[in-house]
Amino acid sequence: MNLEELENIEEIKFPKLFREIYSTGAMKWMTSYKWLNENREELLNNHAAFMYGIQSDCEPLLFEDIQDRKEFIDEMNEISGYKIKEEYNFIPFAMTGGGDIYCFVYKNKTDLTHIILYEHDTDDIINYGTNFEEFLMWQMAEAITEWDQEIDHCILAHAKYLKDEYRILFENRDIEGILKIAKDIEAKMETLEEENLQCKFYNVIG
Repeated sequence: MNLEELENIEEIKFPKLFREIYSTGAMKWMTSYKWLNENREELLNNHAAFMYGIQSDCEPLLFEDIQDRKEFIDEMNEISGYKIKEEYNFIPFAMTGGGDIYCFVYKNKTDLTHIILYEHDTDDIINYGTNFEEFLMWQMAEAITEWDQEIDHCILAHAKYLKDEYRILFENRDIEGILKIAKDIEAKMETLEEENLQCKFYNVIG
């Protein structure tokens, strides 16, 4: 399944940067298990393969798994007595190692309103704002500061997806500058915590 087919099924447009990265071929491995199984060696040698060599707790979903993850969220919410409001659409795009799900949230299938982490054990929702570039920058900073990844070929290949302000920090191996940007992004995220997303996105059922 390619990105255009996925967008047609979901009736949404992924964020601009996500689509730009896809257009480089970096998400080829996410299009199907068949491609993944037949091209392991190519993938291992491709530093730019999206998030594949980035050591963070954010593992992109294959496009063909997205519908299953949507259904999983609906099932877990139903068990907890919730239902996503009709005007909102959760589009999973990645997972943590523990099974929590990163989603783009659209209102009326047109406006990207949030990037979230859906915590499947608690139904809690963590708000990452709306800026996918900042989200990606933060994940890369986490890889270096929390997961002890060197600023290697994979990190540098991904830095090219980012605006110059961010890219130059990685190319110069400016750890202090990377940390400052990451803290600024985290500060923005903290200001978003006051918004009750369960009330915003869910109806109580049963």
